[in-house]
Amino acid sequence: MEEIKFRGKRIDNGEWVYGNLIYSSDAEVDEDFTTLIIPQKDSNCFTGSSNDLGFECWYKVIPKTVGQYTGVDEIYSGDILTADYYPFKDDDKSNYNAEVYWDNGVLQFCICLHCVNPNKRGISDGMCEALTEREIKFTKIGNIYDNPELLER
Repeated sequence: MEEIKFRGKRIDNGEWVYGNLIYSSDAEVDEDFTTLIIPQKDSNCFTGSSNDLGFECWYKVIPKTVGQYTGVDEIYSGDILTADYYPFKDDDKSNYNAEVYWDNGVLQFCICLHCVNPNKRGISDGMCEALTEREIKFTKIGNIYDNPELLER
């Protein structure tokens, strides 16, 4: 059975936190839902008072940065991947990087190719396919929140 976990960037310090995802509605704190991540090692804690929600181990995260674990090599939605062979690389330069995302239409994690080498035509630019169908070994090189430039030409 695949492990279900999430990550998100903490609002207070910008660090990544990994664990269980919770949406909490508290009209006194926010008008909308508050997005929280509880580290899995602390998932049963109701300890006290170090943050404004009264729980020491819950972290408010920036909602748009939340990504779900894909079940593949510690890759989350929002990660940016590359591979070390043609057409992804030639002459030691990346031709394509791939963005990981969840596709509601096919209900699975997918990758979308982005041509990042200005010297290539990029005929595969924008092509998308299932992450699980790939027999290619990808390397995680960043994510769309911290490294958006990795998807630019």
